[in-house]
Amino acid sequence: MWALTRCCIITILFVYSQIHDTNATGDDQFIVAGYLPDYRSYMNINATSLHLTDVMLFSLTPEAVLHYSESSSAGCCLSEEHFTLLRKARSHKHLEQTKSRLRLLITIGGGGRSDGFGNIVTGSSSTKHQFLQGLIKICKENDFDGIDLDFENIQTLGEWRAYLQFLVQASTFLHKHNLLATVALHPGQFLPEQVCKSLDRVHVMAYDMIATQSSDSPTKHHASFQSMQNAMSSFTSNGCPSSKLIMGVPAYARHESNPGLVKTYEEVISEFISEQEGTVDQIDVSSINELNSWPSHWSWL
Repeated sequence: MWALTRCCIITILFVYSQIHDTNATGDDQFIVAGYLPDYRSYMNINATSLHLTDVMLFSLTPEAVLHYSESSSAGCCLSEEHFTLLRKARSHKHLEQTKSRLRLLITIGGGGRSDGFGNIVTGSSSTKHQFLQGLIKICKENDFDGIDLDFENIQTLGEWRAYLQFLVQASTFLHKHNLLATVALHPGQFLPEQVCKSLDRVHVMAYDMIATQSSDSPTKHHASFQSMQNAMSSFTSNGCPSSKLIMGVPAYARHESNPGLVKTYEEVISEFISEQEGTVDQIDVSSINELNSWPSHWSWL
């Protein structure tokens, strides 16, 4: 996952939709959220918080959570600096929008940080209980609203089945402590209806789906409109309520002939401005909506 910032977008790995009025309340409120990676802790996200309902702080390793109750230290890869940054953003939002509260969640795992997840979900009852107790302690001590579980690189079908069972167990445990339970999944990962309904939200990582759009157009996009629609439909067709689904939108581009090359949102904007021989002040970047306007060899979405 990659991202950077520009204008009023924080270091968001993906901006979630459903996009709507962030001052709405109750079941009608849409989710507008973003992931804030630990390496962007220098940022002031107060202004951005006014446009968001949720921020997920990325991330802690499963092993750090497992031993949190013993050490009272967040471990890899978060610290008090990160927690303070988000609490300040929440306070700022409350001062500006008194009826709104910025929800704060901590991601567990993710790309490159999921080692140990398999041992926990397939482990003993005492191991799972210790992990869950760590989740509660982290949230309560740092005034967070819930947990976002992201188990990447699942190795076996047995691990996947154990993870699905654990998701139900974790959501039940978190709900008893008035905490949110969410999960991040890739398109195509099967989520049974019962498991989906036990969770508060499912964050669908609807990107990095490299595919040729048609025989007439060899251009490849990693998050085309159609592929994103298909990704969301794969969950609803298995019985997951659409109200539980949050669509992940990438804030980065991949090179169309070499998808391994990545450019951040800021780099794409800067390149466009350079080609137009202008500056941010002179060019209304937000009005650019034609893909052909972007540097030709980069696939924006």
